[in-house]
Amino acid sequence: MNKYAGCILTTFVSLLLVLTSCDDNTNPTPAETDYFPLTIGNYRIFNTYEINSNHQKISGTEKRDSVVVEKNFALEGRTAFLLAFYRDNEIFDTLYISMEPQKVYMLFDENDIDVPNFKSQWFLIADFSKSSNTDWHLYDSILIDYPFIFEDSTISTTYHHTINGRFENPDNFQINNKTYKSKIFQIKYDTRLYFIYKFPDNISTKEVEVNRIRQKNIHFTFAENLGLVKIKYDPYVKSTRTEPSTSYSKTESYNGKQSDLIDYRIIIEE
Repeated sequence: MNKYAGCILTTFVSLLLVLTSCDDNTNPTPAETDYFPLTIGNYRIFNTYEINSNHQKISGTEKRDSVVVEKNFALEGRTAFLLAFYRDNEIFDTLYISMEPQKVYMLFDENDIDVPNFKSQWFLIADFSKSSNTDWHLYDSILIDYPFIFEDSTISTTYHHTINGRFENPDNFQINNKTYKSKIFQIKYDTRLYFIYKFPDNISTKEVEVNRIRQKNIHFTFAENLGLVKIKYDPYVKSTRTEPSTSYSKTESYNGKQSDLIDYRIIIEE
């Protein structure tokens, strides 16, 4: 190799090293995963159906729901996004969602929370920074001397409501032969009534303590860059328990409901 050729090779190698170094320093930082893109006009199509006590689909209950992000505006102290649910070309439900970095809030009202005189409130339903099996407290209400109608009588009761949030676990969501990382969150709603009652034909005991218990669980699944991909309302029971135990203890069972994403149009704002 002559001297001139050697200089060319040295210059080429030096330039390659400089370019490589520049590439290493200028690679863009990967964008943070968006678990709920809420660009106006985004829509998601769900298959909605009832589920039985074994969490199995009840045949013949399937409905097709379209959920559209329609607008954003100020609501109850936050920037809210209106998600309209369409079925048979008519709106049948709405959700109000508010976002913070890594957090999703939903506005709950008296139709969602069966608490006397409940005023609409924002509840944290998802926190993507949480680790597995993490809980957070959302709401408590204890009503003393609440008039409750039971067995054709009006009873003075203690009425207790508690709402908690929870990150359940990471998961994978599949659609259109693709797999997306997802996270599942739970909202647990617990109501309890306590009172003393004398059943007319209960001759063995004068009075018994009666506990009326109802628990509802809602699960929200969010997938990366797709957003909300599944909503599940667990089947639940309303139970009446007596202490000491009597033949008046009973449970009433109710079906649950599930919505699974089957199609979408998602635009993620830069």
